[in-house]
Amino acid sequence: MKYIILATTFLSISASLTSAQAATDYSFSDQLEVQKEQLRPQEFNFFSDRYKQVKAHNQLVATNIQKPSFKEQLDSQMQQLKGHQFHPASDAYYQIISR
Repeated sequence: MKYIILATTFLSISASLTSAQAATDYSFSDQLEVQKEQLRPQEFNFFSDRYKQVKAHNQLVATNIQKPSFKEQLDSQMQQLKGHQFHPASDAYYQIISR
């Protein structure tokens, strides 16, 4: 019985503290700062990204590396794909038993 009373007491105290914290009114700048902390940092700058693209292109041209043909590019992409299996009878069986 003591544990139930203690548990309900602590639950009510923690609920009142969280509701009091949620009820505080933040200014607009404070809300923005909180949102900035939650965002994942991303790096994007048009000019620096363009610089990286041009630099990579110039290195490619400077080393005179032959660009693979379209078919070679497709073949390399097909090799990177995960192999999939498809069998209509077993797939129909799985669809029926999943219902």
